[in-house]
Amino acid sequence: MKKYILSAFAGAACTLLILFSVVIFRENHNNRERDYNYTSFTSSISTEDCFICGNSIRSILPLYWGQDNVGIINLNTLEILPLEINRYDDTNQLITEKAGYMQHNTIGDKEAYAYAAVFPDEGYADIRISGAENGVNRKHVEDSFCQTCLNEINDLNNENKPFSEFVVINFSEKTIHPLLETHSWFSSGNYGVSCNFEDDGKIDLLIHLLRTGF
Repeated sequence: MKKYILSAFAGAACTLLILFSVVIFRENHNNRERDYNYTSFTSSISTEDCFICGNSIRSILPLYWGQDNVGIINLNTLEILPLEINRYDDTNQLITEKAGYMQHNTIGDKEAYAYAAVFPDEGYADIRISGAENGVNRKHVEDSFCQTCLNEINDLNNENKPFSEFVVINFSEKTIHPLLETHSWFSSGNYGVSCNFEDDGKIDLLIHLLRTGF
């Protein structure tokens, strides 16, 4: 009889512990969502001055426009990490020979950075993002991008969910896609993007050519 009583107490304690953990998780999650209250961005500049679709002197994006590739942009610093899965020569012509190597590159600093290992011959790239919990600098974003570009973020951020200052940019379509926890997978042109979000502001991305059947 005592064993049954002890088992009942243990079961009740476990149930209460689970319920308590769920409440704490939801409260922390809700607090985090309130901290990221970026439901809508409104541009303060014209299209001509836009970092993406304009003639901003700060942008090196024209070097990559038209290429069937994607990259990572830090919205707060405007740093660009191109992912040369498809390789192009100096005249912007596609290179069809095998690369025979792996590329790697990094943007950012010890507080917020993105590291990429690109495998051109296999048609994919592994990206590790750290420091993504810093969030988006609203004023800087609204002073750097036109309303059309910001609407690409606004349209996906309609649930007021936290997202990173790092976004995926498609060089052939001139579109950007924010990294949201509610979108663990999405497509961008000929590429698929798989996202794994961790609690400490780290994000792992696997970006691959859809046509490779990877």
